[in-house]
Amino acid sequence: MAALAQLMRYIALVSDELRLEAFRAKIREQAPEAEQAVMTIAEQIRREVAAQTRADVLTKLLVLKFKNLTAEHEARIAAATPEQMERYIERVLTAATIDDVFGE
Repeated sequence: MAALAQLMRYIALVSDELRLEAFRAKIREQAPEAEQAVMTIAEQIRREVAAQTRADVLTKLLVLKFKNLTAEHEARIAAATPEQMERYIERVLTAATIDDVFGE
């Protein structure tokens, strides 16, 4: 099953335009027992992409407003939970300093 997971991740990452329903239909046809694993992998990929997108948006907003980030700020962004990331993004608008964004 691990090899199947790796294969599905690879297909999802390299496909220019992955049509989920067509992909699921092909999996059901070829390996019906693997459909749940495929859907689990697809959801994990979506979460990873969403988290990276939020990190990219936060980084861009911080650079635009405060000009530069320290390695510590970059580390905080990389380690942020989804909840922390949402708070950080919201705080950019009202923060007077970059440290205000990360204050708990």
